[in-house]
Amino acid sequence: MPRPEPLQSTSTAYSASHDYQALTPRTPFSRAGRAEEARHGLEINTADDEYVFDAVHGGSPYATSSQQQQEPLLASSASASFPLDRLRPYAADPDTLHSYLHANISEVSDELEGPTPTMSQMPITTAMSMTLSYASYTSFPLEPTQYSAECASFLASMKGPMGTYWYIPPGGPLDVPHPDESVSDSKICKSSITYMLDGFVGLAADLALMAQAAGLAREVRNFMCFILRFLQNRTFFVNDQFWNRGKWTDYFEDVSILQPGPEPGCLPPPPEELVACPRTARHWIVGSRTAVFHFGHGFADEFENPYARELRRLKPIFSRAADSLVHTIVPNAETAALITSARREVTAAGPYIAVHVRRGDRRAEAWAFHGGYVPLGDFVKAVRETAVRLFAPEASDVRTAPDVLAAPDAPIAPYVPDAPDVPYVPTAPVAPYAPTAPDVSPLPPVVAPNVFIASDDPAIGIEFAKLISENTTVAETDVGIDNMRIFSLVTSADEELKGLASNAPYVQHEFNVLSAEERVRATRGAIVDFALVSGLWAQDAADDKGESEAQPEAVVCTIGSNFCKLAAVGLGWERAFGFEAGDPDTTVMAMDDARKRWVEIDNAGSIVPVWRAFEMF
Repeated sequence: MPRPEPLQSTSTAYSASHDYQALTPRTPFSRAGRAEEARHGLEINTADDEYVFDAVHGGSPYATSSQQQQEPLLASSASASFPLDRLRPYAADPDTLHSYLHANISEVSDELEGPTPTMSQMPITTAMSMTLSYASYTSFPLEPTQYSAECASFLASMKGPMGTYWYIPPGGPLDVPHPDESVSDSKICKSSITYMLDGFVGLAADLALMAQAAGLAREVRNFMCFILRFLQNRTFFVNDQFWNRGKWTDYFEDVSILQPGPEPGCLPPPPEELVACPRTARHWIVGSRTAVFHFGHGFADEFENPYARELRRLKPIFSRAADSLVHTIVPNAETAALITSARREVTAAGPYIAVHVRRGDRRAEAWAFHGGYVPLGDFVKAVRETAVRLFAPEASDVRTAPDVLAAPDAPIAPYVPDAPDVPYVPTAPVAPYAPTAPDVSPLPPVVAPNVFIASDDPAIGIEFAKLISENTTVAETDVGIDNMRIFSLVTSADEELKGLASNAPYVQHEFNVLSAEERVRATRGAIVDFALVSGLWAQDAADDKGESEAQPEAVVCTIGSNFCKLAAVGLGWERAFGFEAGDPDTTVMAMDDARKRWVEIDNAGSIVPVWRAFEMF
């Protein structure tokens, strides 16, 4: 039968419609591909190492079966039979294939028709093939949904693997045009990362994503572009133009002051120079609408600990969030004063367990509560169990009395010597055995933990107080469950704090229609709640054990809430998950249920890993 015609296009992902297709050698630089008897059907361009089909003679690009494979398909380049003129300096052209995979088809055709570009002909940031165009937009920065659409379009144009997280193609990063730095004396930052507060998600969701973005700005990256190697971090900014809660500085300090980056005092970039995708652009902007393009599997592959398992893999990401929430995302003086007032009111009564109960538009994740909420009774049960586990006297602390020997039935008879000539002086009779009292010192009094409840539903605190003292066990009574005091913003003695309490369960689209004043008040209350639940931004000095009384002893929450995710960060890696201090991350990989202080009761450990750093939308 006649040989089938060769494939005309390989751009489709579907197989050819032929039932059978002859296999042909895929080793263009082997001697078998250049046998003398095969040259009548295939011209070889020795000048540029490309195959050119003989269109004049109408020759087929495939030779007959008798003309194929006269020698092995693969010939060693070290052997004498390998033609030296076919050796190409591949090491001088890194990522060549990758660059063609990520270029447009028309661009590849133009390059193949023209001379091979050299390094001097391919500028790092000004090559036309590597330029983004936002010419169709008239106002900047773009709206969050527009940035999301640009990212989707960018990924759709990719025709190959993305490479590493910070991969830069040989032609330079894809970017919008920038002014020539050689002729400009502008004080604009040379590179930056901007987090956009877009108003689509809740406060804690933004804080969790922002913490990772700020960490990426601090990171010193080592990347290669042509023959130049760069070590670079970026200046971090926050854009609140579309935020539905007011200005960032209404609640927090300016991040560019707390995290000045490599160019302290430099100015934010013009809004028309902000690029959402790719992340290697000079001025990268990211928000809740575009986080899915940057904080997915590639982010995990790059920043998780590859030598650990389960929860331990997330420690670098956990640490990045902790650094950001301690050093970059810090309440301003007004907000800090409110947090301090609330802390003093709660901690004046003793240690406390924090409880966060999310209602409103956030449902449970576990199938057991599918479509609903985790019952309040589960929170009460978790608080009781945690209080007993952390505050009940340990059995090893109780000193038991020694074994009591049985007393003899009668006194021991005096000794009578055999020799009558020796005068004998009888001794006093031996007193019967009297056991000593056991040496058991009184145990220190148990300090009953109190409870601070943070919830978007104002009725939760009252219901919780009713349930906590019902049907307590002996062990629960011993740790003072019956005497627990319940604190919340709703019941605060401070009228200013009481005015910050949530009036109704939080629903995002309902929050957006509130007045500006109501949104600001609700945001301040949420920040105070978050501070007491997580223990972040504590001002009190630590005691001799290194723990601050202002921090909660434990947190009970559900993983569906971003408050819960960040509460673990506030507790710290060891305290939250029960790991031994200084553990090298090579032993226990799962959370220690006996030592943990972060108590998640939705999935309740049924999904590994038990903790997530943020949520993508």
